[in-house]
Amino acid sequence: MSWIVPRVPLRRLAAVSLAVLLAAVIAERAVMGDREERRGRASRVMAEGLAAIREARLAQGVPFSPDDLGKTGIVGEEMSPLVTTLGSLPAKRQSADPVFAAIVVDLLERAGVREGDVIAVGFSGSLPGLNLAVLAAASALGLDPIIISSVGASQWGATDPAFTWLDMERALWERAVVPFRAAAVAVGGGARGSFLLEDGEGLARAAIRRSGLPEVSGATHEEIVARRMEVYLAGAGRRAIAAFVNVGGASASVGFCDQSRIPPGVVARLPRCTEGSQGVMHRLAARRIPVIHLLQVNRLGRRYGIAGKAG
Repeated sequence: MSWIVPRVPLRRLAAVSLAVLLAAVIAERAVMGDREERRGRASRVMAEGLAAIREARLAQGVPFSPDDLGKTGIVGEEMSPLVTTLGSLPAKRQSADPVFAAIVVDLLERAGVREGDVIAVGFSGSLPGLNLAVLAAASALGLDPIIISSVGASQWGATDPAFTWLDMERALWERAVVPFRAAAVAVGGGARGSFLLEDGEGLARAAIRRSGLPEVSGATHEEIVARRMEVYLAGAGRRAIAAFVNVGGASASVGFCDQSRIPPGVVARLPRCTEGSQGVMHRLAARRIPVIHLLQVNRLGRRYGIAGKAG
């Protein structure tokens, strides 16, 4: 039996090929357009959040730090009773750039997070700019974040006892910038609340009382990690946790391992932690949950081509 191949005019073939090519280009542009729209939306939410934090700070009569040159409201004093560790002033200023919200959207999507997903989130007072970036990205992507926030901060973070990260977070929620608050809060500074100056723990607990949110604590590092895992797993219920996003270097999240070895961004593989106690991120990574680590602000900024900007 012989097969007869129908003759198709070259013009028709060219027209069909062109139509297929145009459809592919249009589809690609639509996808790229959606991605850019989500990034733009997140950056706009972060900008609104910065304005809300400034307004709340002014309304409460809390002065700006002299180091907050841009009057962002999120760059604090170098030293206060809430300081737990050393910090970097340029990093704190740079994290006030709303482009970081778009960066977090990119990182979440690279980790496979999609609209409607549940994510576990760990905040401290060290980098309120990146905390806000995560909240803005979660809002823009329509995520359900289970958040644990702590009060302790590194230098130039949310170091004002009258206007901690918990106060900023509450201002964002009350002004309807984002539709969620922390599921639980903590003092920070590890199991012993190791603040650099006296009265730190007492002032942190006062901030917790102002927030009205439940406290998560423990007598040892292992207990703290276990309690936090309970909060995350209970909040997720039967739903899968799509990713864990950690901001800063809180021991509850990163453990007592060499933090400098944990790269910023999506962590493909956590460095081995053999010389210290592991943190929440190690527990969740063991469950094959992607980890996004937000620290080393300047390094992350250089990766996305925004080095040198400051708030």
